[in-house]
Amino acid sequence: MIWKNKPKYILEYIGIKFILLLFLILPWRFVLAFGWLVAFFIYYVFRIGVKEAKRRIKQVFGDKYTDSEINKIAWLSYRNFIFNCVELPKLNGVSEKWLNKHCDVVSAMQKLKSNMPEKGGAILALPHMGGWFVAAAAAAKQGFELCAIAGVQRNPLFNKAEKDLNAKIGITTYFRGAGDMGGVIRAIKGGKILTVLPDVRSRTKGVSVDFLGGKANFGRGISLFAIECNAPVFPCVILREGWMKHSIHVLDPIVPDGQNSPEVVEKILKDVMKSIETAILENPEQWFWFNKRWVLD
Repeated sequence: MIWKNKPKYILEYIGIKFILLLFLILPWRFVLAFGWLVAFFIYYVFRIGVKEAKRRIKQVFGDKYTDSEINKIAWLSYRNFIFNCVELPKLNGVSEKWLNKHCDVVSAMQKLKSNMPEKGGAILALPHMGGWFVAAAAAAKQGFELCAIAGVQRNPLFNKAEKDLNAKIGITTYFRGAGDMGGVIRAIKGGKILTVLPDVRSRTKGVSVDFLGGKANFGRGISLFAIECNAPVFPCVILREGWMKHSIHVLDPIVPDGQNSPEVVEKILKDVMKSIETAILENPEQWFWFNKRWVLD
């Protein structure tokens, strides 16, 4: 019962549910137009994180791009992020017709199907590129059973809202730190696909990987789940073309080869991040350069 929570939590929950409902019923382009205005004011008026994002792009690419080109990369990166946020409620029950019209679903999902193991599931490594939520929705609409791991929020009703929203898209949610990791393993072994955002710096000591011209510390989770469940890892890159077109690219699977050892864990992670790094270097405007935890820190 939501009414057993603190009044502050209840009001926050009602507010977020109202926003989700409003975005759901409004036309898709209207929602994106609203998101564009929000992105414009944050980027060009309040300038939140802009200087740091440009510094990061410069750090990775050096003198490859002019200041004007760097600004364009940073702007499109932030605009895409806001687009992802505002269109997430629209993926609640999105039709297969819409996905076929706006995404190249068939070829990408066919590659996923043809490379799935006969028994058990897989891991879908979705970097913060393009419209990453759309790729998950497309996979769910094609009949794949998906699951994801989320962090526990201070407001417990936000956990409920996230779980409900993911369920409507077709994703089962497990919460980190809530004793759910055994459930994740059973889900993968039972045939589900675990969706993971891998391009985030781990707060604790993980695996040091050469990434974007520097050293990045990534968590071992992807490798450990892959080894434990004998599950292939599919890096998946989705590119936003304009406002509403999406190009989904399921890359070659990375298959665990050997037992759980530091060497195998490191190899899986390095292979996954190498595929993602290539996509970022080819399409820098598609990647989210504004993450609070800069991956090369």
